[in-house]
Amino acid sequence: MPSHPQGHLAGPLLAGLLLLGCSTPPPPLGTSLLEVGAETVEVEIGGNGKPWIVCVAGVGGSLHSFDPIHKELCARGTVLRYSRAGHDSSTYSQKPKNFVTIVEELEAVIAAAGVPDGFVLLGHSFGGLIIRAFATRHPGRVAGLLSIDPTFEDYLQVLEPLVPGARQLERAGFEGSNQQAFVDEYEALFGVWDSPDRWQEWFSYPSSVPHIVLTSTRVGSHPMRGSAAVMQARLEAQARTIARSNLAIQIPTEQSGHGIHHQEPELPLEALDRLLSYLGPNQAR
Repeated sequence: MPSHPQGHLAGPLLAGLLLLGCSTPPPPLGTSLLEVGAETVEVEIGGNGKPWIVCVAGVGGSLHSFDPIHKELCARGTVLRYSRAGHDSSTYSQKPKNFVTIVEELEAVIAAAGVPDGFVLLGHSFGGLIIRAFATRHPGRVAGLLSIDPTFEDYLQVLEPLVPGARQLERAGFEGSNQQAFVDEYEALFGVWDSPDRWQEWFSYPSSVPHIVLTSTRVGSHPMRGSAAVMQARLEAQARTIARSNLAIQIPTEQSGHGIHHQEPELPLEALDRLLSYLGPNQAR
């Protein structure tokens, strides 16, 4: 069980960060180190114009997760990607992480970078939970969501009946690691899976926010992806994560595993184009 509390941080820190984002000029194009509360966070901004696209990585939190599609994303607008605290050149002094502090870090990065409202959030894996939580906390600021094979809040509830020892298999992926930020992010993820009483609070973004999800259906060697029944359960669970949206589109693929944007980079780009077409020129471009 996670050892980290999932409570909300005190308001003054975030309020100060939001003020910072509004009162200071945005960082220049390229890679910058932004002062975000107690941390220095590595942020890269590329491209230009509308829409703004904010990329949120899975566990491990590196901006380089999006390398295979970054150039093409930048051809479509202004792209912000960042490495969460403790990864790459980002510091990690405000320990330990939990899900709420990870979402608040995204809020602070967006504020400090001066990202205007009406942006698209693109999340991979754990990032899919983070972007849904952001949209829930800030209704009206997000134009649309694009999730790449996201995890889902009822992950263990769905998969434990199908995979004996599912919890232990997942914990084996990080226990014993000497990378503290990585371990803490996994614990934060378990904190979501084990907090059904918080799911409504965390993941109830407005139905007006369109949401496209890319889903891997390819059976893999790991038990958590090791059968057609497991992959079907994942498909159905990811469909539920977008069901509240008025525009909810699921795009399955058998050609890729979890890293769809690495193995089939054209798919997230096509999905983004579809989302932007739905949003129209006034809202997104």
